[in-house]
Amino acid sequence: MENALDREILEETNLKIVNISFFAHQKIILADTHWLGIYFVCDAENWENMQNQEPEKHEKLQLFSRENLPKMHDATIIEKFFTQ
Repeated sequence: MENALDREILEETNLKIVNISFFAHQKIILADTHWLGIYFVCDAENWENMQNQEPEKHEKLQLFSRENLPKMHDATIIEKFFTQ
């Protein structure tokens, strides 16, 4: 799974990630759609090269500070990361 994550992050953001480790999972239900969110923690080696490689799929690529995170359906998992 880590190989697929590494490949997808590179394809979509141009970031090379390392030190990948599983963090958490969560069932997500939005209307009639059910997802399984799988969360990993990693380091990126080349932040200066970050770019949206798939603008047809993603409106933008943006970094946020913890204090300025947008409201998201998986906010509890993200908060768990900061409080561990």
